Amino acid sequence: YIVKAASASDLLSLPWRDAVTKFVQSAMGSYSASCQEKPWFYDLELNHVFGRASWELLTSNTTRPRPDFESVLDLAEMEYQSYLDQTLHNKAMWIAVEQSFVDAKVQHKVFTALQKSYQVALDLAIQDTRPMGELPKLEGFMK
Repeated sequence: YIVKAASASDLLSLPWRDAVTKFVQSAMGSYSASCQEKPWFYDLELNHVFGRASWELLTSNTTRPRPDFESVLDLAEMEYQSYLDQTLHNKAMWIAVEQSFVDAKVQHKVFTALQKSYQVALDLAIQDTRPMGELPKLEGFMK
């Protein structure tokens, strides 16, 4: 999965942050599609693998200035963890929908609606800085 993602022809022409982000997301997309249901999927610590692979990818282009090693490792780790968080989030949403609705068509529609509206609702709830308890914040998020 990593080798295939690293072979994308446009990676070396992108700014380094964009290249690392695209590389990790591409590799994780293939990896999670194939292995997400395996019991060991969330147990593997691939932070350093993606960090080191990102570094090797970036240093293969000698015509561009290099970022420092720690910055590359930090960004690759952040992208990797973010992708894992997103897969866990989607898995939890799917389980909740599956347990709440019997019909497969309804499950798919509700899950899709949740995926599309979640980030917007979360951003609005976070931006609301009025002093209030947790329950009113939760109610605002659910609207």
